[in-house]
Amino acid sequence: MYVQNISHPCYPKGYQENITIAEIYDSPCVPTPSMLSPAQILTVTGTGNPAACRTAILKLFNFTCGANRTCGFDGVYQPPVRGQFFVRSL
Repeated sequence: MYVQNISHPCYPKGYQENITIAEIYDSPCVPTPSMLSPAQILTVTGTGNPAACRTAILKLFNFTCGANRTCGFDGVYQPPVRGQFFVRSL
């Protein structure tokens, strides 16, 4: 089986992970292209490059926003946070 190597600037330098095409497209939001083999293995290797990671992230989302407004991802207005709030992570 053919293994393709992919460099990922957002992963720590030297980190390696083997994934299949099926794992990438394992979501109802992402249609699987018919020309791909779901069993094909990809070796993802981290390069730990913050500048290249930032560039890649900027290509994914639209960070522009209208005048005098604050935005989250893709130009969606985000009102300022007011008062106390609680954040929890699992």
